[in-house]
Amino acid sequence: MRFLHCADNSKPNLDDKAWKLRPFIEKLKAKYLQHYQPEKHMSYDESMIKYYGRHPCKQFIRGKPIRFGYKMWALNTTSGYLVNCELYQGKNSLRHEVYEKDFGKAAAPFVSMLDKLKGEKERPYELYFDNLFTGLNLLEHLKERGYQGTGTVRENRMAQNCPMSDKNLSQKRKRDIQGTIEKNQVLW
Repeated sequence: MRFLHCADNSKPNLDDKAWKLRPFIEKLKAKYLQHYQPEKHMSYDESMIKYYGRHPCKQFIRGKPIRFGYKMWALNTTSGYLVNCELYQGKNSLRHEVYEKDFGKAAAPFVSMLDKLKGEKERPYELYFDNLFTGLNLLEHLKERGYQGTGTVRENRMAQNCPMSDKNLSQKRKRDIQGTIEKNQVLW
C-alpha cells in the first residue's frame, strides 16, 4: 500500500489538507454525478466518517454517534444515493468565497453542489436540510433558481422585523395541548 499514490508527491498543494487523495475524490464525485438519476426530493446534511488516527481534517463532535472522524457535507436522494459530497477542512483553498459570504460556511458547499447537478433546468428540486444550513438568504436563492427548500430556522438567523411568536409561549401551548390529549385519553 505504501507504493499506491493518487497524487504526485513532488507537487503538494499545502492549502488542501486532502491533497494526496484529491484526484481520487474528484473522480469519485464525477462518477456519482454521472450515474445520478435525477429525483425531485433531496437532502443535504453533514455526515461523519469514523476515523481515530491522526489527520488535520479529523473532527470531534460531542454528542454524536460517531464522535471522531472526518466530517463530510453530503447531498443525497431519498433512496440514499450520494449525489455529491465535500470534505470539511476548516479553512481551505477550495471554498467558494462568494457563497460563503452570502450563505455561510456550512451552506456554501451545498450551493456549489447544486451548481454541478445535471438536468437542473427541467427538474424543480425540493431540498431538505436542518437548522445548521437554513437561512433566509439561502431560501431566497433557492426560490430564484426554481427550487423549494424546507428547513428549520434558528431564531438568531431571522430578520428583526419578522413577526414570530415567542418561543416560550409556543412551548407552553404545546404542553397545554399534550395535557388536553392525555385527559381525553383517560376519559375514553
